[in-house]
Amino acid sequence: VYRDWLQEGGFAPDVAPSFAAGLEALAAREAMPNVCLVAAELDGGRSGLDWLQEARARSYAGPVLLVARAPEAAWRVQALALGADDCLDGVQLDMAALLAACRHAEARTRMLGALHAGERAQRDSDTQFRRLFEEAPLGIALLDREGRIERANRALGRMLGQAPADLAGRALEQFS
Repeated sequence: VYRDWLQEGGFAPDVAPSFAAGLEALAAREAMPNVCLVAAELDGGRSGLDWLQEARARSYAGPVLLVARAPEAAWRVQALALGADDCLDGVQLDMAALLAACRHAEARTRMLGALHAGERAQRDSDTQFRRLFEEAPLGIALLDREGRIERANRALGRMLGQAPADLAGRALEQFS
């Protein structure tokens, strides 16, 4: 019934018939699925928690919702600790709740993706600035609000005949 609800809600669910097939389907996909909905009890005595742990170990970072019949609090805590986006009670679950959980997991994943992209862009920018600062043929100093040198590059150190680290804390006017 979950598959039908997901289709009605605009999702395109894939169904994996086994624990291993679910992991293989993730590895074979070119794009991350919108949401992985995983049952608490799977084949071969394995659980949805086992599947989640294995998927995360394989670097799958997409949203995962676990569904159990009347899950206990300790199980929910363990699922969230392993990286589940939500733990749904299969006994009380209806279409609206399932779709809301899926949309929330999708939105969370998009927000985290944007955050990580921003962090990567900031790291790249910092690396470019450090390289430019250190390798510039011109003397460059970073000054605090009072005009004291916080940091100087090698070219400035050569120009002033001092190690760049020895320039820190000195007022720029001392060198004019």
